[in-house]
Amino acid sequence: MTIDLDDYVSAGYYITKYMTRGDWQSAGLLPEKLLSVSHCLAKIAPIVYWANSQEDFDAFGIPDTLRPELEQWCSDKFDVEIGFPDVTYHLETARDFIKRFIPPKDDLFLLGAGLPKDFVESFLLVEPTLRVGVQDEGERGLAHIIGQSSPVPDGEILGYEVVCSDFGDINHSWLCNGLEKDGWERFQIRPNQHGFIETYAEAKTLTEFIMTDPATHGEPGFYMPLLIIKYL
Repeated sequence: MTIDLDDYVSAGYYITKYMTRGDWQSAGLLPEKLLSVSHCLAKIAPIVYWANSQEDFDAFGIPDTLRPELEQWCSDKFDVEIGFPDVTYHLETARDFIKRFIPPKDDLFLLGAGLPKDFVESFLLVEPTLRVGVQDEGERGLAHIIGQSSPVPDGEILGYEVVCSDFGDINHSWLCNGLEKDGWERFQIRPNQHGFIETYAEAKTLTEFIMTDPATHGEPGFYMPLLIIKYL
């Protein structure tokens, strides 16, 4: 697909793995193994150590012997090169984390997210309201990186994911609620081999549909389409 990356700003970098299609999801529309940057669906590498459990470290094979070094790395870079929860602001910082702490794995992915510039102002306006009544963990990483208007580096474009920010994070995906069925039945939109949406026009159509009533069609929050790019 031909995409002008100048039309996007970086929404961060996420180290993740393949996930298995859920029982509630359509076997006829989704591959058995798929990718996501949603914390609800996917395993995201525990960049911010104090926001994760032992299970998260084990999922990426991070040995206990490296925990002290990882904790110091996180403390040095928090709110500068990384943010809560588990978003990296720079591609090289994400690569450094992988090199230092994660053993080589066949199913490891370094994904970047790009937010269309048309959605930036709306997200930054509504983002503070998404965190009302939530204990603050410092500035949310997603809002920080989007607010920087950083360019999106070239990589392998995988498609689009419609995500929901309900506490200022990427908490949910359109796939959390089985909306691939609505996408097909209402708009004839079929996810690709990665579980992503093929075109921006399709992703925008689904975003607008969900936002007519997020609490009914998905989860309460702000939905937006992210361009997903693979760097590893």
